[in-house]
Amino acid sequence: MEVRRVVTGVVGDKCVVLDDARQTEPMRLDVPGWENFILWGTNPDGPVPLTEMPSGYPAMIPAPGGTLFTVWQLPPDEAGGNPFGMHQTDTIDFVVVLSGRVSLVLDGGDEVELSVGDTVVQGGGQHAWHNRTSEPCVMAVIVVGAARA
Repeated sequence: MEVRRVVTGVVGDKCVVLDDARQTEPMRLDVPGWENFILWGTNPDGPVPLTEMPSGYPAMIPAPGGTLFTVWQLPPDEAGGNPFGMHQTDTIDFVVVLSGRVSLVLDGGDEVELSVGDTVVQGGGQHAWHNRTSEPCVMAVIVVGAARA
């Protein structure tokens, strides 16, 4: 899989394209077909407007007020399943299913099947993702670091 990332910023007093490139090197784990493209992230005090491409990316779990933008491919469970299993993070996650289907499983017993165009606001609780189909599921995810109450 590859993802095109276009980044705009301000040079002088004009908004311009700072970067336009295909992202072809995702983070991979030991599950065939599992890929995560970390496309952008900000620290809580990130500058606006952008005037240049910053170096490096933030952590997978941003600090409160920080962000992370990813496109994530989850292969079918038969390929090895989601290596993260049931988990929770100190984040609010905004998820959009771009292709395929996936089940969101919550520790309270709820399970929701999602398909193309469905969205989730995952609010820091215990959850797992399962792809019980025979095709990969691709999701765009924006992760916002938050302080746990």
